[in-house]
Amino acid sequence: MTALTISSNIISSADIAQDAPESAGAGDDLILNAGVLVASSGGNVTLTAGDDVLIHGTASASGKALSVVAGSNDADGRGAITIDGAASAANVSLAARSGIAIAGRLTATAHSTSRPAAAASPRRVPRGSRPAGCRAMAASSATSTSPAARTLSRRSATSRSRRALSG
Repeated sequence: MTALTISSNIISSADIAQDAPESAGAGDDLILNAGVLVASSGGNVTLTAGDDVLIHGTASASGKALSVVAGSNDADGRGAITIDGAASAANVSLAARSGIAIAGRLTATAHSTSRPAAAASPRRVPRGSRPAGCRAMAASSATSTSPAARTLSRRSATSRSRRALSG
């Protein structure tokens, strides 16, 4: 077990990288405590864990990239991201082996989320139905300042209005 708990502020103008490397068992978690700030004013912020990443505080990279990876070099099938604090950057990348839960605030100009190919299974979704994961993301308080996300949101609202009028 190689857990890493960040319990005091880390503030820099350069890149910041924090890692809880993978071992054979559970508990290789990176935990950012509530009330704690990890922020770079001029560099990237990278938070990596062999198992889970829990962001209860604030992770920020002003004008740069924030990368959060859970399940890095996975040996035990664990690796989820939980954000109930705040995460912000120009570019945010979230990569998790088993899932991503956002109950806090996520702000990004551009963003991506991914799961390894072995963990993801492509499937067709019948028209008019919604996978459970979509409902959870829509209900979360996550925000995106991405123009594409705003456009997609407007198109969805317009589509729903048209269906309601024609239905």
